[in-house]
Amino acid sequence: MTKIIHLVISDSIFGGFEEYVRLTEDIISKNQLIEIVISKLKYVLNSNKMINLYNLLQLKNFHIHDLTFDNIKNQDNTTIYICAHTD
Repeated sequence: MTKIIHLVISDSIFGGFEEYVRLTEDIISKNQLIEIVISKLKYVLNSNKMINLYNLLQLKNFHIHDLTFDNIKNQDNTTIYICAHTD
């Protein structure tokens, strides 16, 4: 059975952006999960010509608090929040 992870950005500007990520053997870290979500957000902003928001996104440092990658893999039907702080 394939596991689907529900990831949501928690941030004052990009908060609420969400993505469902299929967990595969190729994904081995929290950072990879974050990168998948941020890449999708970049695509949405860029394709809608939201360049100022796209540039602002580049200043953010995204991370997942209090969970290891193993915790994430073993949780069922849970939303994982990705928070951000400016650098």
